[in-house]
Amino acid sequence: MICFGVMQSYDVATDAAAFQKQSEEYLNGLIVLHAFYIPIENSNPSLGAIVSSRRLFRNAKLCIDGQERDGVIVATDGTYKLHKGGWTLVDFGTYEAYYTRNDFAHRFVPIAYTFVQSESIQAYDRFFSDRVYQFFGVRLEVKFGSLDHASCIATAFQMSWPEVQL
Repeated sequence: MICFGVMQSYDVATDAAAFQKQSEEYLNGLIVLHAFYIPIENSNPSLGAIVSSRRLFRNAKLCIDGQERDGVIVATDGTYKLHKGGWTLVDFGTYEAYYTRNDFAHRFVPIAYTFVQSESIQAYDRFFSDRVYQFFGVRLEVKFGSLDHASCIATAFQMSWPEVQL
């Protein structure tokens, strides 16, 4: 994949080894997936940037490979008051289940982040809308969503994936 510096089609059998041969700088370098400015009637404009790295965004491809007929769970949560200007950092990812010493556990697996000045349905719709498709040519089949209390996130989830269970 061009996104990962390989000028050939994605091969699940060789991807992990090829990917890990890349430098840390290359894998962790910031990628701006989208920057936006959205004027909102009777409100402050919503502006922000959607960012990731090759290491994180590769998790989207791994979700695609594993979604089959059951789809994936997507989680998002905002960290508020992180920035003096009131900007919000919002993560977007999935969960991974694994077995450790006689018990199952899970952890959050990030895919991308958005840093947004003013939260809005439109900003979250931009965040959720087909960034994965732009790079991989396949849409995430999101069946379940986990989110914080923000109603604009729930609305954008349902705009992007009408069948999602929140």
